[in-house]
Amino acid sequence: MDSQILIAAIAGVPAVAAAVFAYKTSAQANRANEKKVDAEVFERTQSLYEKAIAGAEREIDRLQQQQERMAAQVERMNTQLASEQDTSTRLRVSVTQLQAQVQTMDGTIASLREQVALLSGHGTGMRSTP
Repeated sequence: MDSQILIAAIAGVPAVAAAVFAYKTSAQANRANEKKVDAEVFERTQSLYEKAIAGAEREIDRLQQQQERMAAQVERMNTQLASEQDTSTRLRVSVTQLQAQVQTMDGTIASLREQVALLSGHGTGMRSTP
């Protein structure tokens, strides 16, 4: 029986060798497969990042254009405001001048009324004394 065990053991060596070879080949294939999967994941991730970056760049361009339009609008509004302020200042000066003229005219009217009253009084006094 010892020889049968020896023959069975010797017959089992190629099976064990085949199993070890299959394991190593499988492990190498898995590593190659993992590298291939990692490369695919990397490419997909890189593609997603590139798309996200392109989208962000488009958004930045859009926002910069909007900012430029708003800056131009603010500049136009500042110019208009300055013009309105100049007009307001000129109108205030005109109002002040007109108020001064009205006061002067009020004084003139009061003086003329006094003169008319005096003349009227003298006129009646002159007429009553012929």
